[in-house]
Amino acid sequence: MFLVILITGISACVKDTSTAYTDCSHHIISARGVHESTCSMDVNEGASQVKVELDFNLTSGSINWVLRDPYGVIKLEGQAEPGDPVIEEHLLPKPLPGMWLFEFYFQDAEGEYNSFWYVQ
Repeated sequence: MFLVILITGISACVKDTSTAYTDCSHHIISARGVHESTCSMDVNEGASQVKVELDFNLTSGSINWVLRDPYGVIKLEGQAEPGDPVIEEHLLPKPLPGMWLFEFYFQDAEGEYNSFWYVQ
């Protein structure tokens, strides 16, 4: 199987601990075949909520995404496809402390996406 992947932008999450903000980055993608990417955020004890912002705009292929809590339980999930841009904002009250994980699954995906997390 031949796999060509091009992802530009910041390829890993950037975490600013002073504001409890994690930037899973702006990516321009061009991926033939299947590709997976993850982004994590450590939520401290006592956080009142987590705010998640997602923006997907594809020209071909698809992206499936899943947000898991520290126990691996799926809290959010969705899919983006061409011609159906996704712009979403989610508030998760009283999040469990620990490492949360965003998983992105790309299938012949071309386009761009942004994802951001804020802990309040």
